[in-house]
Amino acid sequence: MKRLYKVVAAFLAGALVTVLVVRLGGHAASDPGMAFQNAREMILSDLDGNRLCFLDLVSSGGETCCLFFRLNQCYSCIFRGMEDLKLLQQQEKNCFAVAVHDSIEDVRGWLTHESFHPVYVMSRAAFLRHVTCRSLPVIVRLEKSRVIHCEYPVP
Repeated sequence: MKRLYKVVAAFLAGALVTVLVVRLGGHAASDPGMAFQNAREMILSDLDGNRLCFLDLVSSGGETCCLFFRLNQCYSCIFRGMEDLKLLQQQEKNCFAVAVHDSIEDVRGWLTHESFHPVYVMSRAAFLRHVTCRSLPVIVRLEKSRVIHCEYPVP
């Protein structure tokens, strides 16, 4: 019986350490399963309705950071991700956000109080067709159009 208590105590201690690291560190662990299929065919729209290819936004020389999010998800997680991108922009990194939504008008209205830019829109169908990831929101770090790391922002 004492052995069972020790095993349970060790498990709970490990779980507590994991939660503290994620909460205090600000980001969940990297997800190696993040992938893009046919990235050349990924079309985004800016808030004016102009269409762009995803790969045209990814810098060829350095690192690019992209936040993918849905409007109806954890708002504090989304805004934490946008704040992280603002800090990276100050370090001269190429950064942008992609709202996975079918209406540019909805995204434009949703972003009225947010100062981060640029923000692009990708339809839900296109996202499901081209992107594989565990959950949203997610910050993806790309280098030469290859995923090198991804983080899930937490408040």
